[in-house]
Amino acid sequence: MKKSLFAKLYHTFVLGLKVDLLLAVTAGFVTFVTSELSNSRAPSLVRLAAAIEPEVNIGWKVTIIISVILTFLLAYEILLHAKRDRVSYLFSSVYKSWLLQRFLHYTETQIRPIIYSAQFTTISRTPAIRSFNRAAQKAVVELNKNTITVFIKLPSSQQAQKIFKEMESDIREEISNRNPDYTISQPIRSKNLMRFDGTKK
Repeated sequence: MKKSLFAKLYHTFVLGLKVDLLLAVTAGFVTFVTSELSNSRAPSLVRLAAAIEPEVNIGWKVTIIISVILTFLLAYEILLHAKRDRVSYLFSSVYKSWLLQRFLHYTETQIRPIIYSAQFTTISRTPAIRSFNRAAQKAVVELNKNTITVFIKLPSSQQAQKIFKEMESDIREEISNRNPDYTISQPIRSKNLMRFDGTKK
């Protein structure tokens, strides 16, 4: 079982957007600092600004390149959806992916009732939750005119997988409630991937 093209591009786009924003903020801050240093009367500070400036320019160039790549990815997905159904389904998919990721996110206080026995409580409160939440952040909802597909990456940790197992019915109910026009099937599991399929009623 493989992820769809949208699911793969979604994670690439989100990661690229985070890196791009981080680079832009960092480059902007360093540009401001070098500008202030250049106006300094101290020769050592002026030389420092001159040494930093080429690095800042590289940072801006990388930011622009990433922005162009992200724009092409977005344009590509928009064209695909325009041909297949409607562009609005693309933005609905992104929004519902975010909603599902937020629904799946667990805190330590939420996780305790799910743990099977006391011996697992201490172990699971930190590593299992982190593993679970990392996997939850990669959940993707792909909405189309007649179908809906939900991809959830399963964590490698056994304890974190138990949490997913306990939540299967809750996840299915959440997907159904968010998409009442679709009939959601039981999940299909293959290796480290869980998939829910749905068809238009």
